[in-house]
Amino acid sequence: MATHPGWSGIIASILLSLGVLQFVQDYFEQAQNWLVQNLLHTAWVQSQASGSPVRPWPWADNWPLARLTMPSLETEQVILANMGNSAAEFAPSHLRTSVLPGEQGNSVLTVPAPGYKNFLSHLQNGDTLVLESMLSGRWHYRIVDMHVVEKTNTEPLLPSSSRQLTLVSCYPCTSHSDEALRYVVIAEEMEPLPNN
Repeated sequence: MATHPGWSGIIASILLSLGVLQFVQDYFEQAQNWLVQNLLHTAWVQSQASGSPVRPWPWADNWPLARLTMPSLETEQVILANMGNSAAEFAPSHLRTSVLPGEQGNSVLTVPAPGYKNFLSHLQNGDTLVLESMLSGRWHYRIVDMHVVEKTNTEPLLPSSSRQLTLVSCYPCTSHSDEALRYVVIAEEMEPLPNN
């Protein structure tokens, strides 16, 4: 006579299946992020070498404009032209209505949710940011302000007479996130160090 598994066996099987599925999804997301970051880095290096924008993959509608290094976190991010959405969920993108990264004025970068979790939320006031621009060279910035604003608050997007970076992301960037809020990091150009 065949025995049927009880409810406990069925529940255990379902929980095991869900655990395996979650593990596979997490592994796939990590592998995808690793691949995309490597493709973005390669596109940045090729763009620098050629002097022309190189797309990270053939069907991409974005390309590297600059590279942002965060020495305190030992990490870097390629900044993309905000021309489309194919890579916008993986890397900071330049807001077209602001000046280009490295130019005089307020350059606004939109940071996707993974960027908030991986680096933006770990930055602190006083941290240094190093920006390498395809067009205007290398610039050092210091974070001077970090705050949360309503999505409708456009003050962080206003032009500036000085060289400034404004990084804007969702907040608190969870699956149940209140989309009405934004996390804003403002960095101002540092005075050049005298040559010794």
